Amino acid sequence: MNAAHPSLTGVPPETLNKIFKTLDYKEILRLRLVSRHLKNYVDTCRPDFHHKYIFVNVITNGYFVFFGNDVKELERKNHMKKVMSIAGDEDEWKVLETVLGHQKSPLEVLQISCEWEENEKTFVRVLEKIRNILASQNRTLQVKSLKIHVLNEDHLMRVLPSLDPASLKEIHLEDMLPLTLRREKKFIEIGRMKESVHWQKVNEFYAMNFLMNAPQFDDFDHFRTVRIGMDTLKMSDVVMLKEKLFVSPIHKFISINYRNLVEDVEIPEGHRPFPGADLYEYRIPNQDKHVRLDFMDGQVSIGIQETVHIGGEDIPVRAMDLDFDDEW
Repeated sequence: MNAAHPSLTGVPPETLNKIFKTLDYKEILRLRLVSRHLKNYVDTCRPDFHHKYIFVNVITNGYFVFFGNDVKELERKNHMKKVMSIAGDEDEWKVLETVLGHQKSPLEVLQISCEWEENEKTFVRVLEKIRNILASQNRTLQVKSLKIHVLNEDHLMRVLPSLDPASLKEIHLEDMLPLTLRREKKFIEIGRMKESVHWQKVNEFYAMNFLMNAPQFDDFDHFRTVRIGMDTLKMSDVVMLKEKLFVSPIHKFISINYRNLVEDVEIPEGHRPFPGADLYEYRIPNQDKHVRLDFMDGQVSIGIQETVHIGGEDIPVRAMDLDFDDEW
């Protein structure tokens, strides 16, 4: 084992578990002075167990793990990052086991990334390890937002059952490819995901960089925000989604990337604030709201926007959802 990595092999497992389960971070800091092994580990890994963000980034034969309560802090402080070799040494999983296994408060974001398809085998090992860590404690991890690189639905389903469905509100799927590179979009299935209890609890779903074959739009009725990609989109589906927003009990935004648009029906006449632009607005009866259809460059956005009254005119104000920044 690389001597630079902290080790807890000198601390009996039952003692270690009792410490991490019953003590808070300040108590652990005081206790670390009685054990060289514990001091080395705590000083290096800083196991707070009340993190808001845990980011796991898979690399060749290993992974980075970032954890903390502020994204900028994670990027700024070198001690928040560990490089682990998992070529065969089980002790190298200790950081991940400790950070995930003893997390005591709900996470804002769990991000599991792998930017290179060549690292898929290591990525699968990390997903299985996360699942086993939580299964060994007979619990699920409370996470608000899951962001994960995948090549297929199987990657997602290796970790999704390990998350608490009551806490999960967002699922973000991203292709295994660096942001600086582009390739033909892959098709992805979501059949197993739709059968999970998580699907019924989540209210935001993002899979813009994948293609779906004729998804059943009724499956997305309960979502607040949907961003997906399709090979072929029918105009009749766009009109149907517009009509759904007129009667939706929740504020919604839908964005669909498409390769082909089949104009099987005409777009209903609506207010066009910018002549020549493929932008249509429809007033919702008895409400200060509009439904907006916006077509541009292989993408259609369908959303609800508020209306304000200025100088006797109804002026649509673009809803916050239409400016959603889906950065990783």
